[in-house]
Amino acid sequence: MGQDGTRKQQDRGGRGVSEGRGIAPDGVSEAWDKCVDAASMGKGSRAERRVVGSGSGPVRSDAEDAERCEAFAEGVIRGTAAREVDGDDDRCSGEGAWGADPKKIWGQVVALVLESEKASQQMLCGLLGRSRQGYYKLRCRVEREAIRAELVIQEVVSMRSVQERIGVRKVYHMLQPFLLEQQIKMGRDQLGEVMREHGLLVRKRRLRKPRTTISCWWRRYPNLIRDYVPTGANQLWVSDITYVRVGTRFGFLSLVTDGYSRRIVGYKLFRDLSARGCVGALRMALRNNPQRDGLIHHSDRGMQYSSTEYVKLLGKARISMTEKGDPRENAIAERVNGILKDELLDQGYQNFKEAREGIERAVSIYNHLRPHSSVDYLTPAEAHMHTGELKKRWKNYFSVRTNGPNAQAMA
Repeated sequence: MGQDGTRKQQDRGGRGVSEGRGIAPDGVSEAWDKCVDAASMGKGSRAERRVVGSGSGPVRSDAEDAERCEAFAEGVIRGTAAREVDGDDDRCSGEGAWGADPKKIWGQVVALVLESEKASQQMLCGLLGRSRQGYYKLRCRVEREAIRAELVIQEVVSMRSVQERIGVRKVYHMLQPFLLEQQIKMGRDQLGEVMREHGLLVRKRRLRKPRTTISCWWRRYPNLIRDYVPTGANQLWVSDITYVRVGTRFGFLSLVTDGYSRRIVGYKLFRDLSARGCVGALRMALRNNPQRDGLIHHSDRGMQYSSTEYVKLLGKARISMTEKGDPRENAIAERVNGILKDELLDQGYQNFKEAREGIERAVSIYNHLRPHSSVDYLTPAEAHMHTGELKKRWKNYFSVRTNGPNAQAMA
């Protein structure tokens, strides 16, 4: 093959070596030129490469050409050359590679240089040790992933229309029938990344909190549930008070929750911290659950739970209270408070009528729609109908691990 054949091969590879030299910025032009020589003359002999290359210079071996091409490609991927190609491109920020997935970096390199300069796609793929077929396969895969992600996001938005602040783990569990129907393979971490890219992750609320517990020092009861694990509904109830912002004030929501099924069995919103709110929640729980033999009622040491009216209403139920003021001693109740406020209740309400309607709706969603990881991803209403041990699907991250309800509050 003579010089005429060499020029034809250069034209097929990308408008000739002379145009290819203009692609690289200052500082990497020499390495670029050598890579262009290697890519344009990759199928020729070493003698032909000597004609196009340095004239009468030494003959470069295939290994040397490959090493030079690899060095330049690495420079592009690391960001040395890429930042100079387009300094304003935000993909060139950070540590050089524009995507965390190494399988996609080379495709991004080709796409960026094609956008920035006139270059042959075949030549660019050759510089990175890839084929045009591989590049098109990568593009098709990226497009398929984008379509699948869009389908998943639409389903997530539909779920969030009912449960606005539900987390990734619960969303992933609820998505399983949809993913199976659409034949989409997506793990929990990938779902979290897709939701992050679309701004759908939930941020923690940090607000000023009023005090809801005033301890009663003259009437205390022992902690009866330290090593106790219920095996059915209405064996253990836990109670607590949390606040709800109403206008410029606070309302106080009293809750009674079944310790086995995590179902909210009683609730009452009141304007102050008197015992009447707690009594109202307990009356609802007693009215809706007449079968409660051997019931244990557990709470913190608040004065409301030690009041004469509240204790009288409990009747034959055994009374249990926290002993050290540690919220983990009443972890189930504390966790239910967090779920309602972080996921289901609004940040504030205009008046008490609106707040009561919002609380009623939130409790209904919590009991009947939201899967709970402490009861084998059943809803609390479904778990309330079961007996026996229910599988816990969460990890205990506390350094002190226990087997009782103190370590069973995760959701």
